[in-house]
Amino acid sequence: MTDNLLSEAVSLAITDALNPILEENAALKEASAEVKAMFDYQDRGWQLLLGLAAGDAEYGLDLADVKAIAEKAATQISVGAIPKRAADLHFGFVFGNGMEIDGVERDRGKKGAPSLVVRFYENSVNQESIFSGAAKHELQYARFTTGNVVVLCDTRSREVRRLPFAEIDNVLVNPDFNEEVWAYLRTWTHTKPSGDTITKQAWVYTNRFRGKRQKTINVGGKPVEVLASVTAVDLRANRQVGFTFGIPDAAAGLHWSAAYGEVLRYGQIVNETLAKVIYKVVQKTQKGANSAGVKLGKGGAGQAAVLGEGQDIQLVNSAQASFNFAAARPIAAMAATAWNVSVVDLLSDSSAAGSSYGAGNLLTAGMQNAMSGMRDEWSQFYADIFEVMGLGRPVISWPPMNEPDTYRMAQELTLYSIALSDEEYRAEVLDRLDIPGDSKAIPPMLKARGEAPKQAASPDQGQSNSTGGQDSAQKSDQRTDTLVSLRSEMAMSDLMAEVRSLVEQVRELKS
Repeated sequence: MTDNLLSEAVSLAITDALNPILEENAALKEASAEVKAMFDYQDRGWQLLLGLAAGDAEYGLDLADVKAIAEKAATQISVGAIPKRAADLHFGFVFGNGMEIDGVERDRGKKGAPSLVVRFYENSVNQESIFSGAAKHELQYARFTTGNVVVLCDTRSREVRRLPFAEIDNVLVNPDFNEEVWAYLRTWTHTKPSGDTITKQAWVYTNRFRGKRQKTINVGGKPVEVLASVTAVDLRANRQVGFTFGIPDAAAGLHWSAAYGEVLRYGQIVNETLAKVIYKVVQKTQKGANSAGVKLGKGGAGQAAVLGEGQDIQLVNSAQASFNFAAARPIAAMAATAWNVSVVDLLSDSSAAGSSYGAGNLLTAGMQNAMSGMRDEWSQFYADIFEVMGLGRPVISWPPMNEPDTYRMAQELTLYSIALSDEEYRAEVLDRLDIPGDSKAIPPMLKARGEAPKQAASPDQGQSNSTGGQDSAQKSDQRTDTLVSLRSEMAMSDLMAEVRSLVEQVRELKS
């Protein structure tokens, strides 16, 4: 009877502690359901949808689906640690070491006005839209969240402006090849000088359209203006053959990221619950159980508990454990896999590499090739912009994605040093350390690197002795080695004697 009352008392205590947390968890479940509903597109299957303009068709995710994913992904990048980290890693791998476009730098030694290419590159609007570091970061974010990056190139002013994906209302595609987008319909809010706003629409042909441009294109039977001097250049990522729109980089991993976040929140709830119920008071009588009470001394550490007769305080077993957050790491690894990054980088958690320096700093061939593929797509995107502006297709190159650290570079140089002269070796060292100096001024230690060390002669070398001409140093070495060997054998004999003695004692105790 007493045990039943005790169990009921503990259950009531745990329930009282859990109720506030469960109420908080209701909001968490609602948020989780929203995330899952947002990404139920995976279960819909691919659809064929007809657009508004005559002859256009969309395969794969439709425009509304991509916008829904983009909206959620943009929010997650703004407030979610893991999605933002993934987008930043993509930017770091792709643009982190810079991008080199041939012909855009001024020739400081050349007099006269800069070339058209230089002026186009230095234009403040173009810098803010596509060339500055911040612009590239934002473009990579746009690819991650929407999968579709579109810019509007005005061939008259030679200025480039970005088209927010939310402003794209429809597309016109090749009637025979649905993946070939010929024009985008833009719908945006225009603000008048008076402050009033109106909604405007316009079509923009893409750089892949080769026919005669019309002045208007009908939308629902109503003609809509085509911008004559503007051409759209786009990058549509992660498409399959026949897809009209690109798929956001975020799409494959967001649901895993959300699941990982849920596990962490539930783990926090478990820990909070365990922390609220630490001790139980054991009563031996029903009367004591009904009026259980324990008085604790006031003060800090080392307090005393005043217990009545038959009372006892015991530690609840669950209070000795906590939630194993590391067990959720495989879920984060799925997000990392979807985004082609390492779980070590994604979580900023070196323990995920097993405390291995090499694993923690490794950019695998698979991840590097994936990021190189992104670079190729961006190269095509920028080259298309220059071509649309009538500036030709420049050579675009990228520096190495990751460079070995200084310690490994020093090891590499040391291994190669056997094939280098002293002057070449010193020149490379000065260059890597960025130290001004004369590579021809070879230090004495460097000069002596190939010389064999000279061995000092023994004092009695060449003198006759009782061992047939061997010097005393060699005899001393032999004597020393013999003594060391004898001491080792003696120590081993003593150890074995002690072991035998212990064995005999154990046998006597058993008998």
